[in-house]
Amino acid sequence: MKKITVLVICFLITANLHSQILISILFGDKLNTDKMTFGLVLGPAWNNLTGYAESDAQTNFNLGIFLTFKLKERLFLQFDALAKYKLGAKGLPVYTLGDATLDSIYQHGSLQRSISYVGLNTSIQYRIWKYLNVEAGPVATLRTKAMDFLKADHELGEQVFEKDMKESTTLFDFGLATGTSWQFSKGKGLKLGVRYFWGLVDLYPADAGTNAARSFQVNLYIQIGGKKQTINGSNSNSK
Repeated sequence: MKKITVLVICFLITANLHSQILISILFGDKLNTDKMTFGLVLGPAWNNLTGYAESDAQTNFNLGIFLTFKLKERLFLQFDALAKYKLGAKGLPVYTLGDATLDSIYQHGSLQRSISYVGLNTSIQYRIWKYLNVEAGPVATLRTKAMDFLKADHELGEQVFEKDMKESTTLFDFGLATGTSWQFSKGKGLKLGVRYFWGLVDLYPADAGTNAARSFQVNLYIQIGGKKQTINGSNSNSK
């Protein structure tokens, strides 16, 4: 019953996030005002996990929608709904698979861990200079998929063994994120930002140490629709 409930929740959240992306494309003109900005957020991320003797950053691509409220002249509240969001690492030490043949193949290989989530990044943003913002806030996510990929070179080519790790990972992750961003077109156009996520949850409780997520992200915010800015004659001639 518990598994069915979790699956239903995951399905509803994923369906809701994807439907919001479609809504933003179809009705962007009505969802953007002087006090609110709505659109798509996307970009690459370099992820890692703590607590392992060796590890390398794993690159992923994140996708979601954002909603920004203007609270004051320089103060903003932003929500990033994360429809496609991954954490993990590669180059980790391999472990035994309990099979002599498989262990002989992968014992000198490497391990890649990938965890997929849906979630919400909430941030308070302050405009410190012109259109340069600083931000900080919590990130809460729900795991939808977790996989291990053991890889090894073999005389027949690279061998990959996939293992479902849902039962070995925590269902929820929580952490803090901080970053900075710059908005183009005098605060009305694209916004480009960088963000660092500091996970506070041990994602693999059965493993030694605290295996928490770390992620460096580059995000591009694309406003969907919105009224075009008009420029009168006096402004167009001014510099």
